[in-house]
Amino acid sequence: MNCNVLKTSLPAEKVHKTRYAPTPSGYLHLGNLYSFILTATIARNTSASILLRIDDMDRDRFRQEYLQNIFKTLRFFELPYQEGPKDEVDFLKYWSQQHRLDNYTKALDELRQKGLLYPCACTRTDLQKAGLLSGCARDCSTKLRLDDPGLNWRYRTPEQSQFLQLFTGETIAYDFPVSMKDFIVRKRDGTPAYQLCSVVDDTRFGVNLVVRGVDLLESSIAQVALSHSLDNNTYATAVHFHHPLLTDKAGYKLSKSEGAESLHTLIKSSSTPSQILTLLAQRCGINHLVSHWTDFTYSELTSIV
Repeated sequence: MNCNVLKTSLPAEKVHKTRYAPTPSGYLHLGNLYSFILTATIARNTSASILLRIDDMDRDRFRQEYLQNIFKTLRFFELPYQEGPKDEVDFLKYWSQQHRLDNYTKALDELRQKGLLYPCACTRTDLQKAGLLSGCARDCSTKLRLDDPGLNWRYRTPEQSQFLQLFTGETIAYDFPVSMKDFIVRKRDGTPAYQLCSVVDDTRFGVNLVVRGVDLLESSIAQVALSHSLDNNTYATAVHFHHPLLTDKAGYKLSKSEGAESLHTLIKSSSTPSQILTLLAQRCGINHLVSHWTDFTYSELTSIV
């Protein structure tokens, strides 16, 4: 991906709120814990507050036990946050994304009125056969209507570069990624898709520091573009920190879908917080005992390869 450094700034002095944004689609693993601790460390160093924003729009993968695992993990490791649900009951009653459907619908309506959406019936198989990573393979926009049932809604992505403010103090222009071309903002079943929900939520809650894995850099670029297309949306001015990923012994990133060793299993086996944190430290190349997440330093957490 091509990018250009345009200027430097001091984003660390501007950030005031960040977030944990787990999904209840599997048990959390060491990579999730690393991201939480890095977020908490940056928040502590910058006096930023932390929002717990649980992304539960994907109801097909949602499980109550995965939701419980999020709260149990945060409590077990004494990870702080100042805004968001205190437990599973509070989340389902007040904080679920299901309560914010009107916000997502409003954003979709706005994009539609601006002519930035089109219907698409293409499946992943269709895209693969056409040699495409994303977008439409059959010119669906000329044959279908947005109100036809069972269709994805795609956002007409821009061709120009997108600017991201990074925590390092740089503002960088990234070419728009091919893999995110005309990404989906509403799924076939009528539910809003992740990229749209994330942008709307971060703006609604005033988040201006986004900490996520480097594997989601392309999502950040796509979300900045989407933010520019929405009135009064501030995601495009957020500061981004894309951290390195923890990997398994074979060098693959830890993943829920790939069955990475879960925190649920480690906690259930009677491991103490210190034992798990020390294991995490070893995965990061840090060779000292860790009793509490505050024992990690920013430089240690950001020096893993």
